[in-house]
Amino acid sequence: MRWEKLKQIEYNVLQLTEGGDYEAQNLNLEIMLNRSKNAHITTEPPILVRCCYVPFFSQILIKMEKIIMQRGYGKTTQLIKKSAKSGDYIVCHRLDEANRIQYEAKQMGLDIPLPITYGEFVEKRYSGRNISGFLIDNLEMFLQYLSNVPVNAITMCP
Repeated sequence: MRWEKLKQIEYNVLQLTEGGDYEAQNLNLEIMLNRSKNAHITTEPPILVRCCYVPFFSQILIKMEKIIMQRGYGKTTQLIKKSAKSGDYIVCHRLDEANRIQYEAKQMGLDIPLPITYGEFVEKRYSGRNISGFLIDNLEMFLQYLSNVPVNAITMCP
C-alpha cells in the first residue's frame, strides 16, 4: 500500500540545489571503483539539482521500526512476533536461517509466512499480491551481502 503512493509521486515538485567548492568547480573528478581517477576540465559550476521527495520518504521512514539490540538478545524473536501479527515476510541471510526462524515460530505457537533469503529478496523471487511488507533480520549482514567490499559504516534516522 505504501509503495502504491510511491508510484504517485509527481515530477513537478520543488527543487533543492547544492553548490560545490572551488576545486570541484574547476576539476570534475569522477571516482570510479577499481579504476584510476579521471579528471575532466569543465567550466560549469557543480550545482546539483535534486527533486524534493523528503516529505514523502520521511513518512515511510517514520513508520519503519528499528529493533536495535546485541546479538542473541531476541531481535529475531521480536521479528517473528511482528510477522505473526502483520503477515510481513522476514528476510534473513540464508536458507538454513529461514528454516530455523520458521521452526522457532512453530515452537512459539505462531504462524508466519515462510521467511525468504537476502538473495530471494534482492532478486524479487517472492510471490503474492498480498505482501504487506518485509522485516529485515540483521540489516548489517544484508548491506554486506549487497557489496563485495566491506561496509564500514551506516547512518540511520532514529
